[in-house]
Amino acid sequence: MADIDIHPDPDAPYGGFAILSLPEGSLQDAETIVQVQSGYSQLWLAPTLGENLMIGIGEANWQADPYGYGPYTVHRNSGRDLIRIGPEIVNKIEEFAPLSLRIGPYRLNTNWPDNIMPRVAAALIGGVSGVARGAARDTTGDRLVARRAAPEPTPEPEPDTAYDDTDDWPADDDPAPELTDALGSQSEPVSQHAGSGKSGKEPRWRLLFGLGALLLIALGLAYWLLPQSLTATDDTPATPAPDGTPCSLATLDATPGGFGAAMTAIQGCLSSVNAETAFAVIENAARRGDGAALLMLGTLYDPDVTDPLFEDWLAVSFDPNLALAVEYYAHARSLGIGEAGGRMARTCAALRARADTLSQGAYNDFCP
Repeated sequence: MADIDIHPDPDAPYGGFAILSLPEGSLQDAETIVQVQSGYSQLWLAPTLGENLMIGIGEANWQADPYGYGPYTVHRNSGRDLIRIGPEIVNKIEEFAPLSLRIGPYRLNTNWPDNIMPRVAAALIGGVSGVARGAARDTTGDRLVARRAAPEPTPEPEPDTAYDDTDDWPADDDPAPELTDALGSQSEPVSQHAGSGKSGKEPRWRLLFGLGALLLIALGLAYWLLPQSLTATDDTPATPAPDGTPCSLATLDATPGGFGAAMTAIQGCLSSVNAETAFAVIENAARRGDGAALLMLGTLYDPDVTDPLFEDWLAVSFDPNLALAVEYYAHARSLGIGEAGGRMARTCAALRARADTLSQGAYNDFCP
């Protein structure tokens, strides 16, 4: 029986691709189908609705019937048969997950490695990212840089929680408390030891415990009684409301008419908008599934196209990457952006002439 080795694709620095390696001669055909079954649920990995815009781990990716991914080209190298799989599988599997892989005539049991990263810079809604480059003209002094992580707050020393409630109990020789009404008249003394023989004043911790329990009950009731529309969540980012400042990120994001209208608004704010704000407008629109924004992301990665507004004027630009450019173009075309088709044809021709695995993988995945 063939053994299998799974490792990251060294030619995919952005993650999302893996190499399935079998002994040479295990697969006789030039192409093969890959089926993935969960060792826990016995369900089969399958395509999900909208996965071209969002790929992630979850139960929605698994079904009762087997599904065959591919066909994938079988490469022969260093005495091994190699199969290169992409985000359609890699981005859906958790690390260490027990799997049963059906590859050709073989059924191979294995655990998914923990060193295969998902596609962190792919054209996926919720996963847009980029790297700045210094080729564009900077007219404002603001460059697109990586956002710094927020500093971790310094924990405050915990106060001493030890509490002695013995002071809350009146001493045996203390006089009994007396009640005074609103008119100032004094009532009869309250018995210091009545009924059970304990003081009429309960320890403070019992009072705090009771108030905490009531608060938890109230919160639970509020959650169940609130309308569903108030408690439901949606992964799709909502269009923010303008904040009243004409050229702020919130106002530009809320421009009616989508990303095209936002570009027009940015042109009127060139003296107020920097590179980071401009890129955030593109990124937020792409996360909402705006085809024009996805086309712009492809442009920023495309070394043969330069956008005069974002790259020349606002200095928003990435390191050239044809593989990512064609991926964004493909998503833009699927959303009805006609210009993306011509961009794809040119980019696919350039990828076809390249021999590296990343370019060939992008060509196979996105080029017709």
